[in-house]
Amino acid sequence: MRQKFEHDTIMSATTDVVPIRDGKVCMVLNRDYHYWCFPGGHAEIGLTWQEAARKELVEEAGLMAKDEDMKPFASVSGLTIEYGYDDPVNLFSLAFVCDKFEEHDIEDEEEIAEKRWFDFDEVDELKKSVYAEAIWKAYKEYLETGEFQQIVLRND
Repeated sequence: MRQKFEHDTIMSATTDVVPIRDGKVCMVLNRDYHYWCFPGGHAEIGLTWQEAARKELVEEAGLMAKDEDMKPFASVSGLTIEYGYDDPVNLFSLAFVCDKFEEHDIEDEEEIAEKRWFDFDEVDELKKSVYAEAIWKAYKEYLETGEFQQIVLRND
């Protein structure tokens, strides 16, 4: 793709999942950036949003879910980040909550250093990625209102 667009900013679709079990939230520690994140990643062409979210959930957290158990609660967009060779990418993420899954092994141990379940108040105190922080804020607002949340981040 970079051969065609060179160093122009491109948009990439991503998914994130907030797994909930027994009042706890599952997060993963990114090995490269040392931030706690929600399982997620780039959505591959040809997959539905739920399929992409489910794929990332099992790869990064070892949690196997069904598409119909992925409930969208927020979109997060607007932040431009740089990958690889300083190429700008603007991410658009659809965030899901899921509370039905089976435990399996983490498939992406190169990227994920650790998986851990946290109490809700512990999540507030974690060193999180900018996206994870926005998703957590959106999730708490979603719990209060029951309404889909739209978060637009800005590079400052």
